[in-house]
Order: sequence, then structure tokens, then C-alpha cells
Amino acid sequence: MKLQRLLLIIQRAFIVLCVSITVYSCTRKQMLMQPIVQNADAEARAFWEALNPSFATVFHFIDTTDLINVKPGTYILDDDNAWVIIMECDMKEQEKALLEIHDNYLDLQMPVSVAENYGYKLRSECKFPKAPLDTIKDIQFFDDPISELIEVQPGQFVVFDTCHAHAPTIGFGSIKKLVGKIRKR
Repeated sequence: MKLQRLLLIIQRAFIVLCVSITVYSCTRKQMLMQPIVQNADAEARAFWEALNPSFATVFHFIDTTDLINVKPGTYILDDDNAWVIIMECDMKEQEKALLEIHDNYLDLQMPVSVAENYGYKLRSECKFPKAPLDTIKDIQFFDDPISELIEVQPGQFVVFDTCHAHAPTIGFGSIKKLVGKIRKR
């Protein structure tokens, strides 16, 4: 039993180290880390809140809002430091999904109604921009092929750093989801 607990502690410490390297530095060597899908539990939340206090604002919204019944829209939480977008949309096939990047904001993506797949690729490997970076909306789309798929279930979330290109809402049918936008510090 003690060995299992020790292995669990080592595994969690490794995940924390990998995520913190990915979040705070996007050097070539460190960008090899894939975004990690996490359960929206107290331990994961405490980790992200320690890295950036604006995550606490987003998690508070998640905790105090009926996500199934809340109306789609943008909810400003902390001026331009944190806000949440609730959306209902049709998912798309992987071949039709565009990768997107951001310069100033981390994306916390959390499906509410059904599982969602996210395409993923390192930003540095994106070669085919659809248009220049929209600095007002902090987004640029790329028509590159996706390197990997990440599946996230309701009750889980994934955080994409500015060095991650990601293609959300891959799947079939409709989805209700939450996107938390957290200013990078």
C-alpha cells in the first residue's frame, strides 16, 4: 500500500513538473510536452491557481454556475485577466478542423455536455496560416494537419499554452462547452 502511494506521489509530481515547464516556457525542448487532460478536482485546480491566480476566478465560475443551463455567451470575470465563453455548437470532422493559436491567453477548455476531441500541434510546427494574427481577438488560424488528438470528457479540462496550436470541437453531433481565457503571466 505504501509503495502504491509513493508511486502515485511520484507520478503526480512528474505531471506537475511537466505542466509547469509547458506553461511557463515554450522553448523547443520543453514544447515537446503534450497538454495534459485533468479531472476538475481540487488538486488540479490548486496546481493551476498556484501558477496563475486568474485560474481561481475561472474555477469559481465553474463551481457556482449551472453549466448545463447557463445561457451561451461571454462572461467577464476579471477585466482582461480572465473570462469565460459558454458555447453551444456543432462539432466537426478532424479534416475540417483548423488549428488556432493565441499570444496572450491560455485556453482552459472544458466540455459540458459530451466528450470532445482536440487536435494538437506545436505552434512552431504550424506552417500554413489562414490569415495574419488578429491581435484584437488574440487568435490566428492555421490549415496544417493535426499531429495528435486529445479526448476530454465532461468533468475534465485541458489547458493549452501559447506554444500549443489546438483545434477544438472535433467529433460528431452538438456540444455545450466552456472556454476559460486566462491572461498569460
